[in-house]
Order: sequence, then structure tokens, then C-alpha cells
Amino acid sequence: MPKSTADIDPLVVNARLAELLHEAADFYAMSKDAKDRYRAKAFNTAAGTVADHPAPITSGSEAMQLAGIGPSIGGFIDEYLTTGQVQRLEELRRQHPGVETIDKFKAIHGISASKALALYNKGHRTLEDIQTENLTEAQRVGILYSAHFQQRIPRVEMDQINATIGSLLNPYGIKWEVTGSYRRQEPSSSDVDIVVESRADLNMDGLIYLLRSIVPENGKLAKGDTKYMGVVRLSEQYNGHRIDIRLVMPEAYPTAVIYFTGSQRFNILLRSRANELGLKLNEYGIFDSAGNHLSNIRTEADIFAALRIQYLAPVDRTRTISNLTRV
Repeated sequence: MPKSTADIDPLVVNARLAELLHEAADFYAMSKDAKDRYRAKAFNTAAGTVADHPAPITSGSEAMQLAGIGPSIGGFIDEYLTTGQVQRLEELRRQHPGVETIDKFKAIHGISASKALALYNKGHRTLEDIQTENLTEAQRVGILYSAHFQQRIPRVEMDQINATIGSLLNPYGIKWEVTGSYRRQEPSSSDVDIVVESRADLNMDGLIYLLRSIVPENGKLAKGDTKYMGVVRLSEQYNGHRIDIRLVMPEAYPTAVIYFTGSQRFNILLRSRANELGLKLNEYGIFDSAGNHLSNIRTEADIFAALRIQYLAPVDRTRTISNLTRV
């Protein structure tokens, strides 16, 4: 459990909230109390609503504007977004005798809270046990690298990963950037996020081929036309780490880089400022009220100029930033 939602990619905040709501629902469903059974249904419904919401939820009051979410679940969401945990859920976990085993299963990439609980209820107690189940390829990769993924990446290793990516992509003139906490110059990172600009002669298969010396095919977690999730590993002497690669259109490259650099709090402030000006900002671009893409956005500085705010270097886009300077 993170100490703060600042550690969570803005794109997965809703997914994380939905997972926690589903987990609470699972615990309530195990109760013989009729009221808890009702709570289980309400929490499952709210989880689906949150998961389907198109923008990251930033507060419990915002969540309560969505159908089926009342004050109780709104408070649950607010507590998590504020503190990174929910006391009610912690108490439910303590009441369940297998919470440590369930948490161990949940730590595996691709295994949800519901899946972890189901595995426990089937009698599984170790990672070796669950390998007898019909697991997905991603889940098996998650088990293989479970201990690795729990380790943060020191900045010195991130520097090596960044340099190696450059040595593999720069000879082909490919435009790319390692974003996230690394670009904000933080001392360590939880994973490696890369934004790559697409072009006519570059697709995801070709990109992964170029990176094959550090992104092994047998470490794939998920792959689509524009997104790859898998393992990056410099060599056998290093841990394997999660890597997320996003291949974006040239017109979306500046906004994708700024979006995936974060922090989450900074992104919220940017979107709020865009709304003030009658604009919409997301990772795909800046759009006017008619939905037209602003065509003069070629750099991050252009984004700041369009929003009429002072430019901030990535290192200043902190998790604790409270406001933006208008110009």
C-alpha cells in the first residue's frame, strides 16, 4: 500500500480505487450479516463506476457526483486519496486471517484483490501453490519478477537505463523521453515510463525489436499498437523492472511527455487551468471548446504559453506543488 497517491500514475488512480472498492466488497460478501451483503453490492457497483470514469478522480466529493456513490463510499475514496490508505479496509483485512497471504498474491502483477482472495479461498498459501492454477502469461511473468518489482530503481541505475535506451534508439533518429519521477529528478523510481513519437516507419513491434537487448520478449505483460507493458533489465546482474512504453502521434508528443512526467498534483493543476480558459488538456493534446486540436503546440513551453502560466522545469513539478503562476 503506498503512503500517498502521489506514487500512483495518474492514469491508474481510478483502477487502484476500483481495486480497493472491489476488495472491500469481497470482504463484505464473506459476512453473514445482511447489511454487509448489501454493502458488498454497493461497493462492487461503485468500483465499476469508478473504473469506467474517463478522468482521474481527485476527491470523494467528485466521486459522489457519479451514479451510485454516496457519502460512505465517497468518504472511503477521499480517505485513500488523502492518506494512501483506508482505515475501514485495514480493519477488514485484520479480521481476515489470511490477509498477509492475500496481500502477497495481490502484489503480483495481474492478480487483482478479488483473484487473490479467490486463490486463498481455494487453499493456496505460497507463490509455488498458485502456479498450478490456469494463470495468464502476464501473471506468470509477475510471479517470476515479483521480488524484483518490489525494489525501487536507484537513480544511478535509471541513468544507465536512460543511456542504454539512447544508444539503441538515437542512431535511428527516434524521438523519445523517459518520463515520470526520473524526469522530475527524484532519487529513485518505481518503474520506467517512456514516451516515443511515432512515425510512418515505426510501430510497436519495431520499437520492441530495437530495445530487445534490455526488453526481453519473455518479459511481456501486455502489448498493443500504442502501449507496451513489460520488463526492462540491463543484465543478469540487475533486477528486472516494470517498463511502460507509449507510442504517440507527433501532435500529441508534447502533451504526452508533460502528462506522463507528472506529478499527479501538477497535472491536476494544469487541467484545472485549461478548464478556466475553456480548453481541454489531456495526454492527447490541447483542444478548444469545439474539440479542435490546437495546432501550435510543438513543445512543453508551448503548452505553458497556451495556458498563460509560467514555465516550470520538470524538477519543479513536485508532488506538493500548490499553485501555478499566471502570466
